[in-house]
Amino acid sequence: ARAWACARLAETYDLMLGRSWELGGAYHPSPGVTPEVVFPYAVEVLSEGTGGQPVTWVELTDLLHHPEQLRDGHLRTLAFRAGHALGALGGEA
Repeated sequence: ARAWACARLAETYDLMLGRSWELGGAYHPSPGVTPEVVFPYAVEVLSEGTGGQPVTWVELTDLLHHPEQLRDGHLRTLAFRAGHALGALGGEA
């Protein structure tokens, strides 16, 4: 699944990707309601080409300081897991 996701990212956005990391393990976003399981990963972007769909880059610290703007629960969870992994929270979020 990881190889497939990285291939789709590279193809769709014309990215050259490096390493990937698991962000805290799988979780059930709606336990007891739906059977879905989420496996969050971070992927290193080494370079961005010009042939894919555009990518908008956002500073992780901006996401962490304004979580109310993260309307998607998966994105909010991912942002905070990445913040923990990178030590970007500093006790403020």
